[in-house]
Amino acid sequence: MGENSDFGRSSLAAKEVLAETGQIALREGDVYLAVIMDGKIIAKTGDVLLSHEVFVARTVGVHPKGAEVVSIGKSEGVVAAITSKTFSGTQTYASEAAQAAADTAFK
Repeated sequence: MGENSDFGRSSLAAKEVLAETGQIALREGDVYLAVIMDGKIIAKTGDVLLSHEVFVARTVGVHPKGAEVVSIGKSEGVVAAITSKTFSGTQTYASEAAQAAADTAFK
């Protein structure tokens, strides 16, 4: 599965890819789950009905050491990456590297 996986994709998330940038255009309130490692998204899905734990198991098998599992969404026009409480123990803004990866992949 991996980075371009749409496994179990929810119809609620946007799939419009902007031709000029290759970014996925998020609408207000859209959310994606992602695994980010070394500043790159290595797996993502728009199926927010999956728990973070199931998403990781289905896409990468086990949580890679050093990777951040995040929810990426758009609120008030801003793309934000939020850490998974399941994997980080808290739900807060993701690292700068994870946010930069989100900003690169989503608009």
